Amino acid sequence: MRFLRIWPTCSGAGRWLLFLTLLLPACPEAKPPVSALNLAAQRETMVREQILDRGITDPATLEAMRTVPLHDFLPLRLRSEAYMDYPLPIGHGQTISQPYIVAFMTEAIRPQPGEKILEIGTGSGYQAAVLAATGAEVYTIEIIEPLAAMARQTLERLSYDNAQVRYGDGHKGWAEKAPFDAIVVTCAPDKIPPALVEQLRDGGRMIIPVGSGMNQDLILLRKKGGKIEKQSILPVRFVPMTGGAQGQQPQSWSIAVPRDRRFPLLVGASSAAALRNQPAKANPGIPLTPTFAAKRFPASASGEGSASSRPFCADVK
Repeated sequence: MRFLRIWPTCSGAGRWLLFLTLLLPACPEAKPPVSALNLAAQRETMVREQILDRGITDPATLEAMRTVPLHDFLPLRLRSEAYMDYPLPIGHGQTISQPYIVAFMTEAIRPQPGEKILEIGTGSGYQAAVLAATGAEVYTIEIIEPLAAMARQTLERLSYDNAQVRYGDGHKGWAEKAPFDAIVVTCAPDKIPPALVEQLRDGGRMIIPVGSGMNQDLILLRKKGGKIEKQSILPVRFVPMTGGAQGQQPQSWSIAVPRDRRFPLLVGASSAAALRNQPAKANPGIPLTPTFAAKRFPASASGEGSASSRPFCADVK
């Protein structure tokens, strides 16, 4: 009735304004931006479906993956895709890997509260944050200066005060902070850098991809009584270690993710888009045994299982 009394007194423009005012509450609401609650739910789903279902069981690793806000390490335009099962670009020709790779590398060294951990290849800073979330004291080195600055800002903003970022050549390690209880390397040298072995504490662990081109292996190294024990975990393909390792500038390509042998190998920064259409559970888990690759990915009569069709890992920047 109030509407009928007001309507005759309104001008033409006023009537339209009144009409729209009454109509708006009935209109569907615009799609809200991704909320913190939505992102937390996505992160929990990611842990359950991409990490737990693939065999990661270390409690400290799982808790870190549940709590570190991966979306905060990505450009704003990509935050809605943060918890998808594929790598995403972070600029300068580099990527942030799928969450599973970060969890896999973290579980391999079993970080403990108070330990000193060196990371070579900071990238976005996400891997460093995951290590810091376990209670470890993290020192991370990045050879691309803008990435080092960005990672430092993000880690400081999120209050990861136990993670320090240095711009420099990771091939040389961080001698001033040595020795380290564990070292995580996210780029592949042809050989394990002697400086990193020297900076590893006796009893310490190192996870590092070693090799060149298509012939790389992820190595879990332990230092005991001055002797080095090496365990080959799986064939991989990471970006090459540059700087002192190769005497050249960082390369602008990235690589694919651990995958089931049913899917073809994808190489290059443009691979991320193609990976978005692949199943989340392509790899059900990788046990830390030297011979798992032969058992999990046996060669077929058609030649699958060769160097060109083995499972691969992305860099964990």
